[in-house]
Amino acid sequence: MCFIPCAVWLAVIARWGGLKYQFDMADYIAISLTVILSVGYFLRIGLYRAIIRFMGHQAMLTIIHGVTFSSLMLAITAFLARSDIPRSTPLIYWAIALILI
Repeated sequence: MCFIPCAVWLAVIARWGGLKYQFDMADYIAISLTVILSVGYFLRIGLYRAIIRFMGHQAMLTIIHGVTFSSLMLAITAFLARSDIPRSTPLIYWAIALILI
């Protein structure tokens, strides 16, 4: 749950090339909705259910599936909240979240 906002923040920094971007209320709404929807989806697909000792093929596919859903939710919520988050941010977020999660 902590990695999702961190990944969004890192994606925006990577997109703007530094700390030039100022988040506004619409951005916070989009990020909050993304966290809530992503955590709900992660629970539904069983990402938090098991303790992973060895990363298997099925675990990697589950993580990719969950992060892809989370990235789509970021794009949709940013659009619906009329956020100024750049359109390329969900793609960068996907890669960063995949690494973090």
